[in-house]
Amino acid sequence: MSQLEKILLGFAVGFGSLWRFPYLCFTYGGGAFLVPYFILMFAIGIPAFYLETAIGQAFQQSAPKCYSIVNKRWWGVGISQLITTFFCSCYYNFLLALCFLYFFLSFNSSLPWQSQDSIINPDFLYKDVLQLTKTLEFPKEINLTLVGCYVLSMIVVFLCISKGIKTSGKVAYVSAPMPYVLLIILLARGLFLDGAFEGIKFFLTPNLHSLLNLEVWMKAAVQVLFQTSVGTSGLILFGSYREKNSDLLKSSIFICMLNAFTGILGGLTVFSYMGYTAKSLGLPDVSALPLTGIDLAFIAYPTALTLLPFPSFWAILFFLMLIFLGLDTQFAFVECISGTLEDEKLSIGGVQLKPIVQRILICLAIIIGGLPLLTDVSLHLLKLYDTFSMDAPLTGVVTIEIFIYSMDYSLERLANDIKAKTDQIVPRFIIFLLDKVSLPLYTILFLVALYSLIFHDTVGLPIWAAFLGWSLTLIPFGVILSLIHI
Repeated sequence: MSQLEKILLGFAVGFGSLWRFPYLCFTYGGGAFLVPYFILMFAIGIPAFYLETAIGQAFQQSAPKCYSIVNKRWWGVGISQLITTFFCSCYYNFLLALCFLYFFLSFNSSLPWQSQDSIINPDFLYKDVLQLTKTLEFPKEINLTLVGCYVLSMIVVFLCISKGIKTSGKVAYVSAPMPYVLLIILLARGLFLDGAFEGIKFFLTPNLHSLLNLEVWMKAAVQVLFQTSVGTSGLILFGSYREKNSDLLKSSIFICMLNAFTGILGGLTVFSYMGYTAKSLGLPDVSALPLTGIDLAFIAYPTALTLLPFPSFWAILFFLMLIFLGLDTQFAFVECISGTLEDEKLSIGGVQLKPIVQRILICLAIIIGGLPLLTDVSLHLLKLYDTFSMDAPLTGVVTIEIFIYSMDYSLERLANDIKAKTDQIVPRFIIFLLDKVSLPLYTILFLVALYSLIFHDTVGLPIWAAFLGWSLTLIPFGVILSLIHI
């Protein structure tokens, strides 16, 4: 596997596999979430991954320029994807900061989140670490400890990508395979815990009634895009770095399937420990655990680890794995933004910025963009960022992307270009899925995402929070509309 393939793999495999994927399975009916997830991975995930990688590899340019090849008015689509990447990077780095904090805390002989009163101790995360308010209100205090860890994580990312794709490629040799080693070790230990198989049964057994809920399908589609990094412009950029004759179909299927495998592996691991925790608490099943959002990574798992022999050792192992997962994707986020700006020859006052200066400015921008998450409403805002910057923007922009290449350019013409430039024939099933399946499905799922945002997610939000959330959603589309006449 080449350096670039390791970077692509690290870009696609991240927190989404170990945190977001199991959480969505837990929230939307256990195994019922797996059914639409795998259907959509094949129907819209792999074709879109192939499309973006092939475009970059064939035209050897960043996303904005690749869209401009079709028509200059679509240049803004690439910029909108870059903005979505930036928003995602801000809250991604918040999770990475928490991982660093818990990693340092794991070196205590007695883990600080251990409770004498009960097995599950959410107070440590909510009160001691985050100093979280009970409800979403206007931020009043900045958490300096989190600020320090947030800045530290960005410094680590910067040092790893300071010299560009060559440096991050070398780092990927270690960071890409390491999470799999650690996951397998933790799963092997988890399978021998009392109650582990009850947790895994919940994870794999579908609740068929949930399949009738369109929101489940929309969330599964967003998760496919989130895990594969489709719609962020990164696949196009990293595709442009590959040799023109690099195999497109094999790498697309391999990375997407390995991504799905990582989600399943992460789910088996997390739910084995969740089953153990539920059994230890005397609960009827895993669904009775009082968990939401990042609780899976920062409450349920650490709690289960405290019940094992040598808990500090297992905690260090677990959070080290999360750090590797997060760093891989964060490397690619920053490199994606920086590489695109380099390709666009960004200049200030007529002076073109050096690549290292661009990377410094990007890291500083992510720190500033993440400041709201480092306050006493951090967890509430994390959900806001995750929902409003992902659901409609990802499904909507990918819908526009496929529309551009199927309607404005034509997929047959694109296939001929790819054949001429890479000497590879685009499989007919890829063209069929993009044209006849992906485009209508993405359109429907985008409308479902908008409906959910309007009639569900916005309800009960303070005015300022609703404004922030809709800004995260609408800014990418506003960029497209504002630049469409250029």
